[in-house]
Amino acid sequence: ILRAGVHGKASMLFPMITTLEELRHVNRLVEETRRNLRREGVPFGEDVKTGVMVEVPAAAVCIDAILRETDFISIGSNDLIQYLVAADRDNAKVAHLCEPLSPAIFKVLQMVLDACRRTGTPVTLCGEMAGQPRSVLALFGMGLRRFSMSPAFVPTIKALLSSVTTA
Repeated sequence: ILRAGVHGKASMLFPMITTLEELRHVNRLVEETRRNLRREGVPFGEDVKTGVMVEVPAAAVCIDAILRETDFISIGSNDLIQYLVAADRDNAKVAHLCEPLSPAIFKVLQMVLDACRRTGTPVTLCGEMAGQPRSVLALFGMGLRRFSMSPAFVPTIKALLSSVTTA
């Protein structure tokens, strides 16, 4: 990815980060790779950004510390919801617990969004929530402006968001 960054904009998104120590370890590996590429004279993108996929509740709870060590955040709503409610979304007996409009889910999302806003860190939400009009409206009202969704949902969400104001 670093080598590809010499040809255009590139970034790295680290999934399933649970602890600050994990993120620091990954960042050290990236820096070590940069040093090796410099030493070997291999061109690479110096401005490749790194981000964290917030999909583990521990990462959401420690968001302030994580933001000091990364350039951007992506919220993985599918996994985050599943892990927050401790229910397998693929298990019919408990899937009903994976309700994205739950107050607990919104409280955690607001915590992450507020931290990103305070630090000026770009944040995107991906997963099924990004393609659900009711969820998108609520998240837009909470200040979220970046959504990553299946291409099939883009026209519907685009039309919805173009019909509302920030007020």
